[in-house]
Amino acid sequence: MKIGLLGKNLSYSLSKELHTIFLEDNNIEGEYKNIEVEEKDIYKFFRDDIKKIRGINVTIPYKNEVMKYIDEVSKESEMLNSVNTIINENGKLRGENTDIIGFELMLKRKKINFKNKTVVILGTGATSQMVKYYSEKEKAKKIILVSRNKKEGCITYDEIKEGDILINTTPVGTKDVKSKLLIDEKHIKIFETIIEVTYNPFRTKLLTYGIYNNKKVVNGLYMLVSQGIKSEEMFINKKIGNEVIENIYKKMLSKVNIVLIGMSGSGKSTIGEELGKRLNRKHVDIDLEIIKSSGKEIREIFNESEEKFRNLESMKIEEMSEKENLIISVGGGGIKRKENMENLYKNGVIIYINRDVDEIIKSLEHTNTRPLLDGDIKNNIRKLFKEREDDYKKYSEIEVSNKKIEEAVESIIMKVGEL
Repeated sequence: MKIGLLGKNLSYSLSKELHTIFLEDNNIEGEYKNIEVEEKDIYKFFRDDIKKIRGINVTIPYKNEVMKYIDEVSKESEMLNSVNTIINENGKLRGENTDIIGFELMLKRKKINFKNKTVVILGTGATSQMVKYYSEKEKAKKIILVSRNKKEGCITYDEIKEGDILINTTPVGTKDVKSKLLIDEKHIKIFETIIEVTYNPFRTKLLTYGIYNNKKVVNGLYMLVSQGIKSEEMFINKKIGNEVIENIYKKMLSKVNIVLIGMSGSGKSTIGEELGKRLNRKHVDIDLEIIKSSGKEIREIFNESEEKFRNLESMKIEEMSEKENLIISVGGGGIKRKENMENLYKNGVIIYINRDVDEIIKSLEHTNTRPLLDGDIKNNIRKLFKEREDDYKKYSEIEVSNKKIEEAVESIIMKVGEL
């Protein structure tokens, strides 16, 4: 069975990965390919190439364009003027829209209800219209479309003044589009929930700043997997249970790094090592990585200057943030630079290991390697803890108490599985 994804500039896409997992898990002989086509060649693709393919998924910028070449479209596809799945039935092309199914399944999993809510949608393209349609169906109180430039029926980004649920349907923030905040942080504070329909990186700047402001955030990975598996139902003409969606989602989620932050002496490295064993992942300690690459102990680098150490730390954090499937332990002061946290969030979930300050003192008072704690170590630890605690809480998505290592590890595994 030949299937694939039709689009342009598909390097960011994870569709090939998820469909390959599905085919292998179900022993289905087939291949899923990325099909990159320029606008000028779309006609030729439908005239010649699609005849050899059982079905395709369609992504931007072709969800509207492909409707010109399809024999039959579903009611919802026609209503939305958008197709994201095409099935080749003995030469006859049928168009469907599984985006709305994936979007709905994602929201149900996250227990997000649109009824009587003010929904603000960034963007005006095909995905925006799908979200608008869903919002109307679910009886949202008010729906506000937001465009970069003034358009009829839309407001501009700087005119946002109200909302319960914010949904970004633009490509801004995806891996291949320069990461930036479409709206000011003051606007983010308005909302209860922030949703990205994109999924790569795992946390865009929009979601990262949502976490900083203690908002419920939703990444589009579950939507991607859900709509992809629903399209597979059509390709193989067989019902697929939602447990398959959950299983593939967990497999794809396992590539996301688990990042541990907290005070020196909180147990990050010990917990990280144990997590690595339990989850079959490599554990990376940023401090040890700095020692390896510089050939110097942490104290030696600090003695030259704290600034030099922080620069080395930021470089190492950025390097590790580009990797996948790691457990990363970050030094206690890693949260001092916002850029570090933004890098870690791109492909990571950040967990604050919170340990009682008296226990931290016990573990460090005879084994201190940190110049910042020299002198009155007890008071210095208490002072640093007081200075940093709010940032540890602000920058983390999950907080775990470290009373017993085993319990902390179990708690992390359970909470990451609920993302």
